[in-house]
Amino acid sequence: MILGLYDGSKLRVVGHTSGLKVAEKRRLPGELAPYESGERGSAEPSRWAADRDLEWIALRPELVVEVSCDHVSSGRIRHGAKLLRWRTDRDPAECLFGQLEG
Repeated sequence: MILGLYDGSKLRVVGHTSGLKVAEKRRLPGELAPYESGERGSAEPSRWAADRDLEWIALRPELVVEVSCDHVSSGRIRHGAKLLRWRTDRDPAECLFGQLEG
């Protein structure tokens, strides 16, 4: 999953999640389908896995996840963040870019 935080009123991409279990990867498309915005695209091939399809499907910014990461620089999570839990108690508008610094 691609992660974003609000910088003012703009949602900025700050990184991605990694380390999802196989069962989670299979389950998530169905669970996230109601949040799809209709926007789709594909990313450039990865230098580590050039043979993988890197299609992305945009979601409306209505969900919040808590992640852990080990390195942030220049406003981006530099290694994949680990998804810890879904935060139904948080409003997406409370997820601010400044949190990466603190």
